[in-house]
Amino acid sequence: MGVQSILVASVLTLTALQCIATVGVPGYESGSLRMKRKTEFMPREQCCKSAGKRPVLTSEEREKMRKVDRTVIEKCDAIVKDKMQGNRDEHLATECRVDCAYKENRVNNTDGSLNDYETLKVLSDMLDIWDENIIDNIHRTCWESFQENLNKIEEGHICSDATLLFGFCSEDMIILHCDAQYRKKEDKCEKYLQELKQKYE
Repeated sequence: MGVQSILVASVLTLTALQCIATVGVPGYESGSLRMKRKTEFMPREQCCKSAGKRPVLTSEEREKMRKVDRTVIEKCDAIVKDKMQGNRDEHLATECRVDCAYKENRVNNTDGSLNDYETLKVLSDMLDIWDENIIDNIHRTCWESFQENLNKIEEGHICSDATLLFGFCSEDMIILHCDAQYRKKEDKCEKYLQELKQKYE
């Protein structure tokens, strides 16, 4: 992935991860979407030490990133505030924030159609995922449902939760396909790994 794509892709990395962690609690699920979250969420760092090597950027590139980040964060804050209309449900606000982050960072082809590959790279960067094998498995397992449900808003929701669920699915792929040298050999991780294998078979 080129530096320009990385710069465009960087936005809301921490926010996206915080959103996943916030909503990743036992019992959280989403209506009819395939990627339901019914089991306890296992943060990746507890079972996988790394999801690939972080790209090295110059100080100028990092500063450009921060400027893009601030612009998108401000825009999404305004959009979410307008959508929420005073509603203080943080789960619903989280769905809207992550949905906005994706829509502001997706990559289109010159004809206006979605560039799946570059957009997936954008989302992978946002979630700190750089291992190509993990990214390939995210595409095979998570991408189709994500795109099919992106514009569907479940009853009781304000925004689509497809992007948030895509984040959950991506985090699962990190643990499922963690490189052997980074995998933690702990009982809780082995148990969770087996649960994920059953879930995605």
